[in-house]
Amino acid sequence: MRFKFLLPGFLILVALSLPARANAALQKPEDFVRQFYDWYITADKGNNPAEMSDEIYKYVAKSTTDRVRADIKRGSLPGDVAYFTKVQDYDPDEWKTTTIIHPALALSNGITLVTASFGKQDKTDIVLFLKLEHGGWKIIKVDDVLPYP
Repeated sequence: MRFKFLLPGFLILVALSLPARANAALQKPEDFVRQFYDWYITADKGNNPAEMSDEIYKYVAKSTTDRVRADIKRGSLPGDVAYFTKVQDYDPDEWKTTTIIHPALALSNGITLVTASFGKQDKTDIVLFLKLEHGGWKIIKVDDVLPYP
């Protein structure tokens, strides 16, 4: 008789815990962006830009990576700046110590925006567009926040 009450109760508890476990495994978008820039700044070395490393696919959507790589090979990055930093040159040590990742903003179309700020004197602000793909975040677009003329 007790099993009639215990089994449904147990099944309800298990069912209620499943969504919580699934969400617990998902990395916060802010942590993902910090992890990306920790990797990017370390991997971006002179003649070997981080964009050419296959490890970038852990962070950036394939279509975005392929488009950026094609622009690099043509020598025609928009604005003549690196796509993921929006600057031509930066001090890696300074950027590692001054990185600020701002709170994420989830949009209704499945896109999440995260802004990042870098630098001491010449501050750079970047907006990253993230999307969930295959159970994890991927960067699909990066833009700066410079004012339009």
